[in-house]
Amino acid sequence: MAWQLSYKGTQKSLADWGIHGVVRRTANQGNDVVRFKQTLDAGENFFEPDQMLEIYKDNKRWFQGRITQVPCIYTAILEENVYEISGIWWYLEHLVYQQTWQYAQSTGEESSNVILFERGACILGQSDTGQYLNAKDCLTQILTYAINHSAPFQIGSIEGFDFFFPYESIKDCSCAETIQRILRWTPDAICWTDYASTMPTFHVARRQFLKVKTIDIHQAQQLKIVPRHDLKVNAVVLKYEHTHSEGQNTWKTNTVDAYPKHATGEEFNALVLTIELEGTHTHLQEQRVKTETIDTTSTAWWKEHCPFLQPIANEHIQITNIQRTSTLPHELIEGTIAPWMYCKAQYETISAYVHYTSSSSTVKNRFISLRLCVTDAVSKTYRHCNFVKGSTLPPNGLAKVLFEAVSTLQYEGQLKIQQAEIEESYMGSVLNLQQGARDWTHMAAVIQEEIAHVDTGTLELKFGAPKHLGPNDLIQLMRANRLRTTSNNPEMRFNIALGSAQTVTYFPTHTPTMQSASDQGQYTKFVVADGTKQIELDASLLPENVKMQLRAYDVVESGVLKKVWIFSS
Repeated sequence: MAWQLSYKGTQKSLADWGIHGVVRRTANQGNDVVRFKQTLDAGENFFEPDQMLEIYKDNKRWFQGRITQVPCIYTAILEENVYEISGIWWYLEHLVYQQTWQYAQSTGEESSNVILFERGACILGQSDTGQYLNAKDCLTQILTYAINHSAPFQIGSIEGFDFFFPYESIKDCSCAETIQRILRWTPDAICWTDYASTMPTFHVARRQFLKVKTIDIHQAQQLKIVPRHDLKVNAVVLKYEHTHSEGQNTWKTNTVDAYPKHATGEEFNALVLTIELEGTHTHLQEQRVKTETIDTTSTAWWKEHCPFLQPIANEHIQITNIQRTSTLPHELIEGTIAPWMYCKAQYETISAYVHYTSSSSTVKNRFISLRLCVTDAVSKTYRHCNFVKGSTLPPNGLAKVLFEAVSTLQYEGQLKIQQAEIEESYMGSVLNLQQGARDWTHMAAVIQEEIAHVDTGTLELKFGAPKHLGPNDLIQLMRANRLRTTSNNPEMRFNIALGSAQTVTYFPTHTPTMQSASDQGQYTKFVVADGTKQIELDASLLPENVKMQLRAYDVVESGVLKKVWIFSS
């Protein structure tokens, strides 16, 4: 069997490169690494950091990666370089995932120019246009982002991820960490790379979509199996909480997604996750308004607005020649009128002539005018919603997806076998064992890690629950949800006009007012009194067309000529 290595366009056998001790370690959601040693007497065959390197087995690519470490080892009997070559996951770990956001081009009250800007703050589960994305589309989006930034791989199969999950906000996370956040919803999923294809192909699949590999236990040099009954979940209950607000009122609603359907979350070994989602937020503007009907035909209405008429009996008052410039029916007494109330309002001057008789006078054609705020508003409290933000809908059927991932008994362990030559990779497979315990023949244990020793043909397989969760227990699954960050205002990403700032508050344009004016009118009777003494002028006693006024007369008093002014006709 021919093993060769290609570097900078030169392909030679491992022996010609002076290479020995080749070991490849591949892992689920971890960096694939090849390590080998090279003696320092290899001449010009040394490899440089950050260069690409390929290893072939029988002219079929076995690994491709980037040289990430070149340490030197010196001992009394040996001098050599130890190389570490990192696979595709290295590129995902060393690239920050960013999404496109809309930004205003200038700082002003308004900006019609919107620019797109890559930002490390991302919203998982949302497309660039604000649509919901299922897990498969999210994974594709992240992997495509890495490929567009020169990561040397292509996207392969992504199976079992046609479900939706709640929005999650992340900030300055690598592509690798972002992928792991999505895969937390499916603990039975693994990632692996097929290096034998034309270009290394990155695959993601859940347990039921993986290939089945069967090994006879008599091939095993070492075998350890532990059935993980402690990880088997009996029920999954997702409790989605929405916090809503409207004006000064705040309340919560709860939606439960349970699987099996009868599950309550109070069972032992139940996975219960409380997931906060964004609720509806409504900003209200309120204005209390009091109005009264304008009745210019009513003597009482005029008396209310003209204090000088109040002492006079209604039957002694006559209003004529009433003039208005609008037809709005009400007068604003309390409160204000703002544009958001959608009421008509204006300042109007209402005028008329008044005729009245009091105990001391009779007045005709006295001009009076009132300036009022008139409106068609009625007495009530007006409410206006000037900012509404909808709630985030809970995904449908996520409890079932999670239950299917954690309800099956998992077998955890290690297997070491000896082969004449290293065969194809076992990554992307589930493992069954023959000639052992009956349950092992269909245990479908997910292979999480593979270590292949080329020189010895030794293959080590680690299988069971995913190691990226940390301690393999139910508590860790719940802890993963605690680290989730609720998305706040996800609409801002694709539309800057839908920001969390409230819309403009319109202040009132019309307030209550009353200004009155009047002249003295034309008196027909005028009385000046002091107790029982009075002077009375009554024009109604004169004949028609008679005019009385002060007139000057010459008189002689005690031989002296004097003038006398007499009120006469």
